[in-house]
Parts: sequence; C-alpha cells; structure tokens
Amino acid sequence: MHIRPIACLLIAATWAVPASAAEVHDFAIPAGPLERALIVAGDQARANIGFSDARLQKLTTRGVSGRMTTARALARLLENSGFEANELRPQTFRILAIRRSASRPQTASGPAPSGISESPPEIVVISSKRGIPLDRLAGSAVVVALDPQDGALGEARTLNDLGSRLPIIQSTALGPGRDKLFLRGIADSSFAGPTQSTIGSYFGETRLLYSGPDPNLLLYDIDQVELLIGPQGTLYGAGAIGGIVRVSPRLPALDERAGSVSAGLGLTEGGNPSHDLSAMINLPIVSDTMAIRAVGYQANDGGYIDDSTRKLQNINGVLTTGGRLAVRAKPAPAWTIDVGAFLQSSEARDLQYATSSARGDSRSSAIAQPFHDRFVAGYTSVGYAGGGGTNFLLTFGATDRTTRTLYDATGRPGPDPIAYEQTGNDRLFSVEGRIWRSLPSGLTWFVGASALINHNAENRSLGPISNPRDLVGVDNRTKDFALFGEATVPLPLHFSATVGGRLTYARTDGQPLDVLNGAGFIPGNSSTRFDPSLGFVGQITSNISWFGRYGVGFRTGGLAVAARVGRTAVYDLDKIQVVETGLRFGKADRIGLSGHASISFARWNHIQADLVATNGFPFTANVGNGRIGGLEAMIDWRYSRTLLIGAAAFINRSKLTDPAPAFVRAVGDPLPDTPAASGNFHIVWNPTGNVRTGPQFELATHYVGHSRLGVGPRLSLPQGGYAQVDLGAVIPLRAATIGFRIDNLTAHRGNRFAVGNPLLLGREDQFTPLRPRTFRFTISTAIGEKDGHLVLGRKQ
Repeated sequence: MHIRPIACLLIAATWAVPASAAEVHDFAIPAGPLERALIVAGDQARANIGFSDARLQKLTTRGVSGRMTTARALARLLENSGFEANELRPQTFRILAIRRSASRPQTASGPAPSGISESPPEIVVISSKRGIPLDRLAGSAVVVALDPQDGALGEARTLNDLGSRLPIIQSTALGPGRDKLFLRGIADSSFAGPTQSTIGSYFGETRLLYSGPDPNLLLYDIDQVELLIGPQGTLYGAGAIGGIVRVSPRLPALDERAGSVSAGLGLTEGGNPSHDLSAMINLPIVSDTMAIRAVGYQANDGGYIDDSTRKLQNINGVLTTGGRLAVRAKPAPAWTIDVGAFLQSSEARDLQYATSSARGDSRSSAIAQPFHDRFVAGYTSVGYAGGGGTNFLLTFGATDRTTRTLYDATGRPGPDPIAYEQTGNDRLFSVEGRIWRSLPSGLTWFVGASALINHNAENRSLGPISNPRDLVGVDNRTKDFALFGEATVPLPLHFSATVGGRLTYARTDGQPLDVLNGAGFIPGNSSTRFDPSLGFVGQITSNISWFGRYGVGFRTGGLAVAARVGRTAVYDLDKIQVVETGLRFGKADRIGLSGHASISFARWNHIQADLVATNGFPFTANVGNGRIGGLEAMIDWRYSRTLLIGAAAFINRSKLTDPAPAFVRAVGDPLPDTPAASGNFHIVWNPTGNVRTGPQFELATHYVGHSRLGVGPRLSLPQGGYAQVDLGAVIPLRAATIGFRIDNLTAHRGNRFAVGNPLLLGREDQFTPLRPRTFRFTISTAIGEKDGHLVLGRKQ
C-alpha cells in the first residue's frame, strides 16, 4: 500500500512528542445577557457551544476577559447561573442545567450512543455563516458529529454512507466520484454533465465544486458534517437550490501534541477483500501560536462484479488515496489564520453494474471501463474575533479536478472493440469576506461579498481503441459576483424573525471544443438577480420550537453538447422557490423523545437536466417546470441511559407539471432518483450506560423506495425498492477500540441504480446490485495526554 511510509512516519512522530496543556484563547466578553455571551465566546474561541434551555434567555453574566482555555471561560460565564459546560470533545461544549441530586453520582454525558446520529439540538450550525444554535435556526438543518473513537458504529467514510441514516439524502450509484447527491428530492437527472450541482459542497469555508458529481472525499479526521437544507440562494448563491453540505475537518490544536491511527478489513461474500488505513498527527510549531495537522489515508474497496466475456471476476474494485495538511496560526489574540491543502485520487478499475441476462452479479463487456478522478484543493482564511461580538472572516479557495471515464460502445462483435472516452477538467477559484455581530439585545446580523471564477471543459472521443476520433466537446467559463446579508431580530414571546437577501451578477460564456472547426466562444447569458429569504423560529415550550422559512435559488445556464452528435446547444437558467415549516422537540441527551418533523413545498421552473439521447450520448436541456412536496421526520426515543431507539422517514411527491416541447410525453412523471418513501430504523444498546468506556451494539435497517431513472418513456426505468439490515458492535479496550460490523446481513441484491453504461441503455437490462454481505473489522487508537503523561488508547 502506497500510504505505508506516510502512516509509519505519522505514527512514529506521535510516539515521540511530549504531553502539553489545553489550547488557550483570548476572551473579551462584556457583561450582559448570558445567551449572547455564550455565542460571543463561541466566536472568539472558534468553538461549538450548544444550548437550548429557554431559561438562559433570562440570565445575565458578569462577562470574562483574559487569556484562558475555553472550558475556563465558560465556567466563569456560567458562575452562579445554575448551568455548567459539558465538553463533548475538543472545542465542542453543551450547556446543561446542573443536576442537584445527592442520591447517586452523576457522570458526564458523552455523545449519543449511536456513533452516527443527529447531533443534539443545541449544536451550533456553522454553515449559517453566523454560528446559530440549531434550536434558533429559522429553517431545516441536520448536524452529524463524527467521532473517530466510535469504531464501527461511527464509521461513515463518505457522504453516501450518511444516506443510510438520513433519508433526506438521495444519490445515484454510477460509482465513487461519479455519483450525484440530492437533498430533500431536489433531483434534476441521473447523469452528470456541465450543469451546476443542485447542492453546494464545502470543505470548511472552501467551496469544492461548481458543477459535476460529488468528489467522494473520504471522511477521515472530520469533526462534523452539516446539511443546511435549501434552497440557500441568499447565503450561498448559484447552485445551492437543494441545500448545502459542509464537511468540517478537525483543525490544528495549538497546544496539543497528538496522533491517531486506524485500520480496517472487510470480507465480502463472493468478492475480493477490502482494506483501509489512516493516520493523523497534530504538532504545535510555536506554543500557543502555530500548529500543523497532517492526515493520510488509503482505502481499497474490493470488487464483486464478474465479467463473463473476458472471464474476469470481481472487476469493480476502487482504490482511493489521499492526504491533507493544515496549518493554524494566531499571530495576535483576536486573529486566526488557517492555511491548508488536500489531495485525493480515486481509481475505479471497472463499472459496478450487472445485467439481468447474466448469472449472478455479472455482465458481458468487450473492454474494461475504468474511471480516474484526481481532486486537489487549497485554501487560506483570516479570521478576527474581537470584543463586543464583532467578527470578520476572509477566505480564499482554489480547486482543480480532473476526471477520465471510458465506456464500452461496442454494438456488435468485431475485431476491434469500440470505446467512448470522456475527460473533464474543472477549476474553481473563490473568495468571500463577511462581517457578523451579535448584540446584547438579541439582534444578530452579517453582511458579505463574494467572487467566483469557474472553468469547466469536457473533451470526448469515439471509435476503435486503436484509432478513436474526436467528438465535439464544450468549454464553459463562469464569473459570479455577489453582495449578501442577513439579520435576525428578536420578537416577543420568545420568537425571532430572519430576513436576508443576495444580489448576484453571473455570466457564463461557452465554446465548442471542436478540433476540426476551431470554433470560438459563444457569448453567453448574463443574469442579475436578487434572491430574498424570510424565516421565523419560536420557542413554544421549553422543549418545542416552531420554525418556518421561504427561500429561493437558481443555477446559471451555459453551453452543452446537443442530442445530435457534433452539435452544441445553450441551456437556460433554472430557479426554485420553497416554503417549509416544522417543529423541533425534546433534548437528544435526555430520557424521552427528541427530534424534528417538517413539511415543504417547492416550485421549480425551467429545470436543467443532463440526459442521454437514443444513441446513448449525453446532452443537456431544460425539461420544463416541476412541483415537489416533502414530509420528513427524525425521532429518537431514549428509553434509558443504556437503550436508544431511533427512526427517520422521508415521503416525497414530485412531478413534471409543464414539460418543454421535446418532453411533452413526460407530463406528470415523477422527478428522478427520489423514492416516494424511504426510511431508517435503528436500536443502540450500551449495557454500561457509558458511551465512552462501555461496549455498544447496534441493529440498523434502512429502506429505499421505488424511483425512476429519469423523465420520459425511455428513462422511466425502475430502481430502488429494497431494504438493507446491518449489525455492529464497538468494544473499547485499554489501548485501542475494536469494531465489528456485518453489512447487508440478509444478503439482499436489490437494485440501487438502473444504469451503469449509458451508451448501452436500451440494449441490455442493467442494474446496480447492493454490495453482498460483508464482514468488517476495525481497530483504532489515539495518542494524547492525560494527567501530564503520554497515553495510548481510546480518548476518555
């Protein structure tokens, strides 16, 4: 494995470092309302400080000033308040009322027993751009904390893995690096092309993509994943019509020398074994001032699809290798500078589909159909957190992605197979600056500006492998400039109102990539838009809050290849409006029920879609107008300190109401890739009641309902309609944590996706089976400090 030298270096370094103190920060928080002071403390320490108890709104604090740890600052703010700060993990705190029971000692609560669960409602939503506690957010969001010490139960290596717990996430299944993600049924098409993604993908403050499929970044050393349900046109601009996915990495700790290593082995029935390895090291360079954090990983997912023609087995293996490097510096008490870069390379040896005419999970292909994806990104951010609740953040980001896909286009047997090859390159540069402030009165606001330049090019070729010919491709260049802002105003009866707007100028110019004709740029369309948003949230009782929101969003148009080979066509801007309302209830860390439920309605006009023509070649068009209605709920029942029962469901109704002339036969068709119903159910048992030191056992099942590949008779192919059952266990030992898991316990085949090779669509009955029953073993350990000594093992 290529990562071994990296992993060994990181492990060796962690054994050599001495222990150190907790990270300290400079605080300047004036006396005033306690709730506002807690928000300011989170801003100044760049920490997640969650709370939801309505009694905090009535309390005041004497404030705090000086250089100290976050825990110490919170203790001083909460002095004599009847509340205390419970540290869940580094720089993540939960504010709880002090329990005054003398009958038995009270132990501090850790995360919910399930390793992957919706975080407690008081967790701060960073993607709100102001760090709003979830219970105060005027809209829908899900925050998923990823704890590396939770072994098999906490293992979510990709965003697709989260979909088994969160039914509001939908996905295609062409393969890692080629899948499109959707949120809450805002799904345009099953195929990836030049159109903007329906969700905005962010790594911290850095935008990852403007168009194309999800890059499938592996979630090693990640703190949390946020889903901010869309549209989020006001906060994030073009391309956020379905919402935002924000992956928050663990940041370098300025005063913590630490490391970790994890390894996993998977055995798939009828397939090749899988294995993965990761390592992390955190080293201060200048005490209290600068630190570096490095992560390296490699994952080899064994194949399980056979090819009868080429007499090969388990052809669809995927090798993913990546690494990240981050540096954090505090040149002055109120200033923070973050610089980082990461690289991930994925190699899929072949496609992961089978055909119903073949025996078992197999197919017949003339050639291998590999996929390569190389993703590189870098970022720099400068932040200021001064006294009085004023904050500033300036972020620069750049990404470069190169993909290569090869499809078998052989229509009939011959001496030389036919191949279709598509290569793509997407470069993105973005910059954003914003200022926000929280006032003692409860008023919070922010204003900002952003600029974005994106260059997307796709080249194509077709013909015998020995002598292919070039086909027309496309080159799109987009510029996007925006001013935006939002404010939340407190209202009587524990309600607040949020209003925002974004003024955007966007332009896309396109050029056919035709080597023979050498065509020039085609002037594109410019659009100047103002996208407003309105929302409210109110505390009905101490345990129930009610929220509502109206939001809008859009995607820019551009140039794409047309349905006829050798032609190009322009597709227009599309736009969406959504209204939603819902309830949040309960406290996830307490005995009883907790969760949320909401209902939403969307009107989507001039829907852009990347499609395939009757000849199997891709093209892009506006297919018409659509309507989407959704009902979602996530509920946890904590029966006792040892037992948690949870369920989640998403019910969706969508249809194409006013199709474009070329798609008139599709009127009334549901939009693609979103089942009418999907859900999840899980039971987690922790016999000791201590999620940090005791074993955990879990039974989980998720159901994916029936959906269609696309709109129109040709793409109205069924998929979905399956359930998968998983078992897991985590056992903490003195020096490590081990995990066991059985995925797809019942060995159900299912049909995740109704196509694998678009060029052969209609010639063969394709389907994408579930990975067969897989037994997985994991082991992880961390190196850190405890009582001034270097400790190997599970963090306490």
